[in-house]
Amino acid sequence: MTPWEYLRAVAEALEAAGVAVADWRADDDEGWIPFDRARPSAVTWDYDQAGLGWSAQTGWYLLLITSPGRRVSRPLPATATAEPSVVVAAVLDCR
Repeated sequence: MTPWEYLRAVAEALEAAGVAVADWRADDDEGWIPFDRARPSAVTWDYDQAGLGWSAQTGWYLLLITSPGRRVSRPLPATATAEPSVVVAAVLDCR
């Protein structure tokens, strides 16, 4: 599975679990799944932007951004090749 296909599978699993996803993008070793804050979602964040980052080296992390650019990054207990359901569970545990 390519990184793009993997990020797509995680994005689809998030949507199926009720977490609104705006889109996803990936290259060979990094990816980003921003949450769609304009739609109802199982998870609500008190930040201007929120989403999941993925690194082929370090795995998954939650990135929360407030204006004027304060960033909070939280590693998630999901490896770089974790099943999509494991990534979803880690996100839902952050609520």
